[in-house]
Amino acid sequence: MMQSRARTSVLLASLLLAPSVLLPGCSQLAGKQLENDHAAFNTAVAEAMDRQMLLNLVRLAHDEPTQWVSVTQINTSTTYRAGVATKASFQGLAFEGASADAGFSYTPTLTFVPRQGEQLANEMMAPIPVESLEHLVSAGYPMAWILFLACERFQTIQSFDVNVRDGIVSADPAFARAIVLFSDLQRRGLLSLSLVRTPVVWNWEPIPKESVTLASIMSARADNSVLEFREDGKGYDFVSIERVPVLTTYEGIANDAAGRELCAILGIDPKAHDWKLVGIEEKLPGEFLTVRTRSLTAVLRLLALGVDRRDGSSPTPPRAASAAAAFSSLDEEMSSDRLRELIRSVFQIERTTTTPNDAAVSVLHDGQWYFIRADDRTTKQAFALLRDLFDLQVKPEAASARPVLTVPIR
Repeated sequence: MMQSRARTSVLLASLLLAPSVLLPGCSQLAGKQLENDHAAFNTAVAEAMDRQMLLNLVRLAHDEPTQWVSVTQINTSTTYRAGVATKASFQGLAFEGASADAGFSYTPTLTFVPRQGEQLANEMMAPIPVESLEHLVSAGYPMAWILFLACERFQTIQSFDVNVRDGIVSADPAFARAIVLFSDLQRRGLLSLSLVRTPVVWNWEPIPKESVTLASIMSARADNSVLEFREDGKGYDFVSIERVPVLTTYEGIANDAAGRELCAILGIDPKAHDWKLVGIEEKLPGEFLTVRTRSLTAVLRLLALGVDRRDGSSPTPPRAASAAAAFSSLDEEMSSDRLRELIRSVFQIERTTTTPNDAAVSVLHDGQWYFIRADDRTTKQAFALLRDLFDLQVKPEAASARPVLTVPIR
């Protein structure tokens, strides 16, 4: 009887002690699990967005409408498990004691909301702001890629029209040459594209002295601008300090054959200077370079030419040695087939009937797998540029502006 009571007391003490031993361990397990899951959740969202972009490229290649979604919330449900089963001895007496096998399991859930309506349509179809081109250059993407994908015209140099499926696609040979020269001169540090604070004069003609009053001066100051008296004494200029995209040509460009050639194509003097980029149609006199950009939808249609279509109309051409080498093969009055061949020489979305094993990103569409090879550097680079351009152009809706991660702790 005494032994039975002692045995029961030891068992109860062991069970009472177990939670105090487990709780610190549970806290450590939960913390470690959250630390690991942070990267896992990040990866899950990135892969979802990659597959969305790839799927919409495939849809465009087959003349199907696109559909976009946003991640609005990430939830996880937590389950705790524990078991008791031990065997030990106390003062030579065998008895059943307690130990635990505890752990946490997490089930993540991503909440997606369809994107549609006027706001998305405007963002997808509006011309890409010139400032976005600078952002992409600052992010490390080659200037040649950005000009090729996003520009319809640079100064008077006409690129090709990607808003047609068949027929003739016009292109100015000087555009291809300019892309090659941009790539070479950027690599050698003779030009750059940046966003800088610079004074901008907004009036074409001098503002007469009699038009400048104290009220107009104070109004200009309220807008962080100034009415500045001209050095020639003919009146005033309305000047503001703006962050504008600037193409900078550096010292030495006048002594470089490629530099002089590019300046001649652009119609600017070969000298060290900051040339302001503006997104308007007509060429402006003075220190401005005019750029007409494509819409994001047009850029998507352009890269959709790299998709291996089910009708077999897109045979794989030889891979170009580099993007610059491919761009140099642009020619005048390029056909749609020729343009598709050019795109696929540097950007390939391949197709297979079985799940690909060597894919950086893949998606199933209409019973076929479409994928980018993990070792295809030029395609992955252009795809990453496209993802960043999408994020620059398409603003999140207010309700989904900041995806929230909700993780219950027990």
